[in-house]
Amino acid sequence: MMEAMDLVQARTTKSVKVSRDIYTPTEAIREIDTTLKMEGMSLTPADLDMLKEIGLGNLTTDEARQKILNKV
Repeated sequence: MMEAMDLVQARTTKSVKVSRDIYTPTEAIREIDTTLKMEGMSLTPADLDMLKEIGLGNLTTDEARQKILNKV
């Protein structure tokens, strides 16, 4: 789980150097999920909910990271 979210974080904030206007939130999540599947991982329903909350602005990536670390 932690490794998957690390990849999600890298994919959404650091490694992709494209305009955020290119992907809709649904397309961005699908892109992340597809990339993780190529690495043998997948997003859980909880991961998807968290990404949606981040996309809606209801949760920051720092808050999401803290929620994950609190579970570990």
